[in-house]
Amino acid sequence: MSTSLPRTIQDLEAKERYAARQRSSWLHSRRMRVLCIVGILFTGTLALMLHFGDPTQVPGFKRLRTQDDGAAVAAMDAEDNNAVVAHDNVVKDETPSNMSPLALELTTIVAQHPLTVFSKTYCPYSRKAKEILDEYELENPYHVVEVDLRDDALDVKHALGEWTGRDTFPNVFLGGESIGGANELIKLHQSGELRRMLEDNDLFPY
Repeated sequence: MSTSLPRTIQDLEAKERYAARQRSSWLHSRRMRVLCIVGILFTGTLALMLHFGDPTQVPGFKRLRTQDDGAAVAAMDAEDNNAVVAHDNVVKDETPSNMSPLALELTTIVAQHPLTVFSKTYCPYSRKAKEILDEYELENPYHVVEVDLRDDALDVKHALGEWTGRDTFPNVFLGGESIGGANELIKLHQSGELRRMLEDNDLFPY
């Protein structure tokens, strides 16, 4: 019995064998191309690392975060958060919203006027303090708050006492700070220190 196959079947087998060889050749060549590309990339990366020394300096390099890096970042974040909280607390302490309306009013008055006298109209010591200040030819007149003419006179007395430690009148403010009452003003005037202080605050026209 003849074992030869019809020619059409032989042709089909030949085509399949040829196609298999072609696929094998194509896969082999593709594998070689991939290996070549990988080799080129590896060689280039190695060359860059050798050139820059520190791999983190290679352009486009992004180091993966290690556990130590995470701990360091967490520590820095905690320090930054503490700094922000501390700053917020300082601002909160200095914020006028934490002050009473009266305290805010008094501090505003003092801030707006370089020389302020909290006085009482009937007080001889208040009159003496104003007489001393009147002897100086100031560029602008000093500001006077006659506390006894206010409805909240007692509250002003207490507020000034808490602020400056002095709840008697007069209470003289120069440059935003209390410099005392009549007795202190007399001593400063007699020693010549008061004039120097007024000059330092640019209260003279010259």
